[in-house]
Amino acid sequence: MVHLVLSSTLYFGLVWEAWLTLALFGLVIVLLYLEWRPPDITMFLGAAVLVLAGVVRPLEFLEGFVDETLITIAMVCVVVRAVENQGVVEKFAMWAYGSFKHYSTQLLSMLLPTSFLSAFFNNTPVVLFLTPVVRNWALKNNYSPSKFLIPLSYASLMGGLCTLIGTSTNLVVQSLMGRKDPLLTFSFFELAWIGVPILIVGYIYLLLFAHRLLPDRRDVAEDLEEEIREFTVEYLVEEESELVDRPIKEKGWQPFKETILLSIERKGGSIDSPGADEIIRAGDRLVFTGGIKEVAHLHTVEGLQSVADPHFDLQITSPHFTEIVIPNSSFFIGKTLRQVNFRSAYGASAFAIYRGGKRLIGNVGNIYIRAADTIMLLSNSYWRPQEGSNRDFLVLRFSKRVPIFHPWLGSFVIGVLITMIVASVMGISIFYASMSAAFLLVVTRSISIRECRRVIPWNLLLLIVSAFAFGKALAVTGVAKSLAGGMLALSGTTPRGLIATILLITIVTTELITNAAAVLLIFPLALEAVELAGY
Repeated sequence: MVHLVLSSTLYFGLVWEAWLTLALFGLVIVLLYLEWRPPDITMFLGAAVLVLAGVVRPLEFLEGFVDETLITIAMVCVVVRAVENQGVVEKFAMWAYGSFKHYSTQLLSMLLPTSFLSAFFNNTPVVLFLTPVVRNWALKNNYSPSKFLIPLSYASLMGGLCTLIGTSTNLVVQSLMGRKDPLLTFSFFELAWIGVPILIVGYIYLLLFAHRLLPDRRDVAEDLEEEIREFTVEYLVEEESELVDRPIKEKGWQPFKETILLSIERKGGSIDSPGADEIIRAGDRLVFTGGIKEVAHLHTVEGLQSVADPHFDLQITSPHFTEIVIPNSSFFIGKTLRQVNFRSAYGASAFAIYRGGKRLIGNVGNIYIRAADTIMLLSNSYWRPQEGSNRDFLVLRFSKRVPIFHPWLGSFVIGVLITMIVASVMGISIFYASMSAAFLLVVTRSISIRECRRVIPWNLLLLIVSAFAFGKALAVTGVAKSLAGGMLALSGTTPRGLIATILLITIVTTELITNAAAVLLIFPLALEAVELAGY
């Protein structure tokens, strides 16, 4: 009752700036729910109104841009992307996922490594990278992928709760607490005291109920056919290649990774489906089939020369894949890629041409192009067509980084990530640790400047800056204290009641808007409620 009276008094005593802030606060939540504009734009426009109305001073608004958290989030994203680019995430998952007879043991073997990865990588890219891995792994073990994909998402979310960098939202809360008092910030693994028990309970629930509640759809592979497209490529074995006079596979040596060697053409003859003991000779023409990652890897094997483009040298540090289609107005029609000098003119190498959904057999450089042909390209960096080239071809799939695992490069970027984590655990600020790690990766060209620019979540950073302005307005106008009084009227001052109320309000809010926006808006109210309760 005391809190209700306090809250009512505070509401009636609000000045016009407070009413404007309160109205704008409610309007922003509604607009975020309606998805009127992207969350960062909506929050920025709201913050702009507060600045223009004089509720927040310009310097107070600009303070958000110099917050350490913005740089920390950006640098962590750079480090994580460098690790992902080396194929480490998928390599670890393929090694860690087991093969068991029972669904529960299969599920647990998938949940554990996924949660571990999510504790150190952002949830979204982990799910993005592991979805095709989990799908193929489930099909290989005669299970429907639909039984594993939702648990994959949940394992990623729960794993992100266990460390400071497991999700960017943790870093946002870290920043908000640090602005209040630097002594209130979390250590790297401190969140594990809450995150690990939640993870265990989540595991138990999934193991008990996932097989009963999740559908058993057997046609998932057909629905995702586009993701499992395989290519057929041809290579010549050069005289000086280390492959010469060695078997296709031997213990501790497997140069072709996950590709399938369909045939070996030698001196006018052909060896179809060669065995692992077949000896490779100089001058052999090897015909492989595999996904885009395997094809890109073959381009980097020393002593293998692409038949389609003999002089193209693909760098393992930054391979990119692009897919283009030929329109009716193209200058290429009736000509070969060799005649139009495609690689020299456009900076990318074609390795396959499809017509009517089927791959054309033969040397890609000597095939005469027709309208509607689809051409697959590899390049050493992010590939963007030159201005005016849209008359000759249209981009179907824009340039995408192909993660290829290389033992030395993979070990190096993992070493940088582990060093960053150890430094943070030992008490060095995550700001300095992440900045040093990102600097080292950029200097060693483990990640390109272009990739750094693309991976930094600029929209999230703008959202955080704008929310800082809202938090300032809520505090200085007394709105936060008024709303906090209302929260205490519902919860009382007991720790459990207060925590339950904060949890409930935040859960409801994040069901309506994004989780980052929900945390940024609810945090100042929760902070005031905790202080009013005497904690």
